Amino acid sequence: MFGKIVASLILIVGESAFVFAEMNAAHQLAIHQDTFFDIFFDNLPIILVGGILVLLGYSYGIKAFESIWLVVVVSIFGMLLVEPIIAYSLFRTLPELGAIIGMIFSFIGCIYTFKSEH
Repeated sequence: MFGKIVASLILIVGESAFVFAEMNAAHQLAIHQDTFFDIFFDNLPIILVGGILVLLGYSYGIKAFESIWLVVVVSIFGMLLVEPIIAYSLFRTLPELGAIIGMIFSFIGCIYTFKSEH
């Protein structure tokens, strides 16, 4: 159980770093006149840390969960939790109805996957 929690946390933090860097780059392009290379190199360290954490999370997760599909669902679930928070904090816009419905069904699918595997 402890290994699953650690693997999940590593994956969620890594995915959070990726999502933040992606959205931060988009936000910087939307509000600043910085060049693509400036924005790329500003966000590169965050992407590198996120990539390392995602690799560790998947590697440790396959040992802990003994199923690549559970690791994938943990990764997706982490993005579902973090991405709306980051999107709102950077862009200050709420999701449209279709996005809300999609997120709800995604959460239901993730929860069903965890419940059906135990």
